[in-house]
Amino acid sequence: IADLCGIESVLNTHKARRTFGSTVTLNNDVPIHVVKELLGHQSVKQTEEYAITEQQSVGREMKQLQQRLRQKAELPDAPLPPDVLRMQEEIVSLRKQLGMDSSTKPEIKSVLRICK
Repeated sequence: IADLCGIESVLNTHKARRTFGSTVTLNNDVPIHVVKELLGHQSVKQTEEYAITEQQSVGREMKQLQQRLRQKAELPDAPLPPDVLRMQEEIVSLRKQLGMDSSTKPEIKSVLRICK
């Protein structure tokens, strides 16, 4: 098999376990505690030895983090839920009753952004 695949090192079960632990599972986002159980390790520390950090996987993780941070920063353009619209109307009504300037609607979107 090694000759057919152009692999110059000797293949054995130890290499197969390490390849499964690092390339197949950890590089495909299987949590390390799950890999620990699959390999029958006593501790995550043992499994960490299988976690070969490659530049490629570091770059991939950083891109995913960047996407998640962008998504959190963006406020969806979806219409406000009916409950929020009703609260907005109540605020305008209360401002009128209290003699406050009600020419502008309260900034519900900014509140949602803070809560997000």
